[in-house]
Amino acid sequence: MNDLVESIPEEAFEAFYKSQGRPSYHPKMMMKVILCAYTQSTCSGREIEALLQDSIRMMWLAVTVKLN
Repeated sequence: MNDLVESIPEEAFEAFYKSQGRPSYHPKMMMKVILCAYTQSTCSGREIEALLQDSIRMMWLAVTVKLN
């Protein structure tokens, strides 16, 4: 999954960056986390947050970024 998302060119994600507001998470990191959660039949934001705290695989994909 990591290799798949990393193969997508950076230009594809430029439209998702905004120069205003709070600093954003990198779209590739978010895509990796969401795709991994979906492969585990987890669609709830709260369940994904719990996976990010408990799953080594999810922590690695998120590069140990604390998501709020």
